[in-house]
Amino acid sequence: MSTEKANFTISDITVAHSTISKTELFKAWTWLLPEELEPILVTIFGDAFLINPESSAVYFLDTVDGDLEPIADNLEEFTELLEGNLDFVKDYFSIAPWLLHKDEILDGQEMPKGMVFNYLTPFALGGEAELDNIALFPIQEHFDMSGEFWERMQYLEEAVAKELETSENNDNFQASQEPEEPDNPTKH
Repeated sequence: MSTEKANFTISDITVAHSTISKTELFKAWTWLLPEELEPILVTIFGDAFLINPESSAVYFLDTVDGDLEPIADNLEEFTELLEGNLDFVKDYFSIAPWLLHKDEILDGQEMPKGMVFNYLTPFALGGEAELDNIALFPIQEHFDMSGEFWERMQYLEEAVAKELETSENNDNFQASQEPEEPDNPTKH
């Protein structure tokens, strides 16, 4: 199905989140999210757009990649992206997988309240945007699982980098500490 010809509204590609407190919703993401950010939209694939109330800057929490990305300097710029940039909407709201698989997953029904689509196997572990890798999850469970997963991945990445740095330093130290072979013409 072509996303060019599909008709949808912002409410078709977002889920209500107001019944869950910000603190509860993002409790597994405190390692990444500044405390002052407030959610403004949650996509059907469980990503979130957040705003800094003081600066009005808008950010995108990508739960698929474990990133927080600045999107717009203010709400007006963000609104312009939503209204006038189809590529932005397709990309940040995961329109292609939604259009391709929503009918099979939902069996023609409406999106259940409090649920989001989620990938069973994260892309970081080889998962793909295919029907057999997409399922419905309660919104809170999704944010908890994805936040915990990416926090562990961040920890592993830092641990591996530290281990490599330590290993490199030890190799350099050992190489400089090894005694040089004496130049002994009688030894073969």
